[in-house]
Amino acid sequence: MYKYKNKSIAKGYIALYVIFVCSLCIILAAYSFTLEIRRARTTNSLKNSILKINKVDEYKECGFTYLTNGINSSISSLSLDSVRQYLKASGFKIVYGEGKACIKYDLILDKIVLQTYYDSEFIRQDLYDYKIISDKLIYEYISTKYIEGRVQ
Repeated sequence: MYKYKNKSIAKGYIALYVIFVCSLCIILAAYSFTLEIRRARTTNSLKNSILKINKVDEYKECGFTYLTNGINSSISSLSLDSVRQYLKASGFKIVYGEGKACIKYDLILDKIVLQTYYDSEFIRQDLYDYKIISDKLIYEYISTKYIEGRVQ
């Protein structure tokens, strides 16, 4: 009836079982913690890649803001001829972004040119046309060229 009563357990075996079970629990907790860290890093990486603002887009937005503010402050009635006269008379050119971007008016082409660094040795040159539609100045993208050199 008391089959195991006379047998005694050697000292130290229970401590080994406790150490084994505790180490198994700690390993499982550490593994789940590393999985959570990886998941958080992946989420942050995805969020940063989605929210990443391209420098060319940032330069484009700043340049056209400078241009539009200059035109709106100088011209009282917005028309295509008055904008063209303002751009020809002023020789519009602004260098910004610590010298990494430039927006200017090209007299020969009658277009707006946005120059930004593409690489350390190349310039990205975007051409834009401008129009007046329902009393608003609209910039229309035409083409992009890559030129060897620096923004001037």
